[in-house]
Amino acid sequence: MEPKKLVIILESSDGVTRTQEVYEQWKYSGLAQVIENIYRIPKDTQSIVFERKLLKYAEDKDKTLGELGIKNNSKIFVMHYSPGG
Repeated sequence: MEPKKLVIILESSDGVTRTQEVYEQWKYSGLAQVIENIYRIPKDTQSIVFERKLLKYAEDKDKTLGELGIKNNSKIFVMHYSPGG
């Protein structure tokens, strides 16, 4: 069975868009739970709240977003979610 997968678009301040697929390994950092919580948030506020949750998560772990593999000054959008299987 394939692990759960998210596709996240990172839009950096220089206008470059990158697509990041997030797989099982993110679960071990606890970030998957942060991401999954986004799906309880209305779509129009998703990206803002997601970014704040990530910043809070990083702060709690005493890491920068860069150390978590996320480019600083990025807008983060959850675009797609599919359960494995």
